[in-house]
Amino acid sequence: MKRIKRFLDKNRFSKGSAGNKMTTLVVLFACCFIGIAVVLIYEIFQARTDIEIKKWFIQQALDCTKEHSATSEEIQMIKEHKIPNSNNAKCLIACMFKKLDWIDEKGMFSDKNAYKWSENEYPSDHDKLENAKKLYELCMKELFCLSQRKISNDKEGCERSALLATCLTEHAPKMGFFL
Repeated sequence: MKRIKRFLDKNRFSKGSAGNKMTTLVVLFACCFIGIAVVLIYEIFQARTDIEIKKWFIQQALDCTKEHSATSEEIQMIKEHKIPNSNNAKCLIACMFKKLDWIDEKGMFSDKNAYKWSENEYPSDHDKLENAKKLYELCMKELFCLSQRKISNDKEGCERSALLATCLTEHAPKMGFFL
């Protein structure tokens, strides 16, 4: 208590000074507080809602139709979380996953890259991040088991991407993802 009193006594208005040390400290404290508040508010509002993410995914699908033509019915199926059977539609899904950096050029899934994406989308939601990790690990295991069977003629990873999409659409709602 004596230290605080001495500090306050030392930092009172000094004769002839244009300002005072206490005012400077208060202003610095206020700036730090405001800065922290701005960062926290930015982090809270930075994340997109599930609806915004879904719209973003749809836009990615539409962009990928430039490379992989799919019918409007197939696009509608993808919006409804159904996986079309045509190779063009499967390659469109691969294109989307490649844009996300979730798969490589051969269609090999990277659960680590998918999780990094989730960290950016849900920076403050620890439950979603934990569920995302579980979801990606589950699909990684399923894809590994499925890839033990030789997937023929899948140079671009279209078939593996369709299998990944099937896994994600099947398990995501059980883990709180409703895109």
